[in-house]
Amino acid sequence: MFFRVEKQHKKRTVMILFAYASNMNVTDFTRSLPSARKLGNAYLPGHAFVFNKTAKDRSSKANVMPVDNPDVPVWGVLLEFNDEDARIFDKGDWHKHMELKPMQCVDVQGNLVTAHVFISLPHAVNEYLLPYDWYKEKLVTLAAMQNLPANYIAALKLMPAKPDPNVKRAERRMKKFRESL
Repeated sequence: MFFRVEKQHKKRTVMILFAYASNMNVTDFTRSLPSARKLGNAYLPGHAFVFNKTAKDRSSKANVMPVDNPDVPVWGVLLEFNDEDARIFDKGDWHKHMELKPMQCVDVQGNLVTAHVFISLPHAVNEYLLPYDWYKEKLVTLAAMQNLPANYIAALKLMPAKPDPNVKRAERRMKKFRESL
């Protein structure tokens, strides 16, 4: 395992994740990780929210990228879960396209928190695909549900997206999303 021990909590080890984009669906997250709980909102300073992770469906998905301006934040939520549940990250093939990197986030009280952040590996990044409109709508909805700053939500709404040519897929994904809330 490449991560562990973020803090000891009553003799159990926990991991903290900075969840952005679709990972902000805490209800959905707890289905896979029953111990997950939201600690609060936070931001990742000096990073920009972008749609540049190549998806199998010929669209792009969310990612974060470092920027030179420390005042540019990516907003999300801090999730904590126990070490046993964290083992789920050992499974699957996500390692081929992403890394889970410990980074310094800032919670809404101004405290620095070390949290793990999913970041796309360079070979999985593109500059030419757009996200599907249903995916962007999902992320805007989650940002509003998590009470992220209004100016951040407004900026998400302005990001370009494209219609999904597979209408049935779009309907299926949005239905599944609504049911997960």
